[in-house]
Amino acid sequence: MILALIFRPNLIPPLPSLLIFCYPIFDNFNDRYFRQMKKYQKKGSLRRSPDEKLSIYILKMVGLGLAITAASLLSPTFLANFIYKYLKYKLNQPFTKEQIQQSLYYLKRKEFIAFPAKKPWGRMILTRLGKKRLSNSAMDELAINPVPWDGQWRFLTFDIPEKNKAARHIFRAKLKELGFFHFQKSVFLLPYPCEKEIDLVAKILKIEPDVHLITANRFPGDRPLIKKFHLKTF
Repeated sequence: MILALIFRPNLIPPLPSLLIFCYPIFDNFNDRYFRQMKKYQKKGSLRRSPDEKLSIYILKMVGLGLAITAASLLSPTFLANFIYKYLKYKLNQPFTKEQIQQSLYYLKRKEFIAFPAKKPWGRMILTRLGKKRLSNSAMDELAINPVPWDGQWRFLTFDIPEKNKAARHIFRAKLKELGFFHFQKSVFLLPYPCEKEIDLVAKILKIEPDVHLITANRFPGDRPLIKKFHLKTF
């Protein structure tokens, strides 16, 4: 069972006897595993705030389909070792095993990950909340890097309904964070290509129909904007 540590379940031939052994475990595995993790609370290790970067790495691992069978996850130590080795040797991220245990406990407590009963290979999955958290992290990490100016302006306009005002506030704040200039009330401006980034943010916030990106040539009076963005003209 220890050899059941894998990256992609479809790369391993079917093992009926293994699955038959695992299925009785699945029903109680979710609670059993994290009951064992709670013993670390006595040391205070799980009370500290987990490393946010590490938590996102683990969510990405789960989202990519990295798996370990339930028969192999009979202790928090085994799972922590697996994640520790993957992050260290694959991604060159030297987190400690204690930090990994803290993040696992945090992600389970927040219901971002789960070990559902009778899931093939006992694989961890992202919950709906976990998928949302991962999407939000993708938006948090988003950036638009300045490139040599092609002489065109990107005008972004939006008309987000009042019922989505929370998304509107988040979108507006994200535009400023990405470096957009507030040109008019609901019009922002940027000199760099940004279609992919704006599409991603609009998709995450579910406001795609309300957002429009327009590419335009130079216009009279844009000299102050050129100066603001430190652009080189031809």
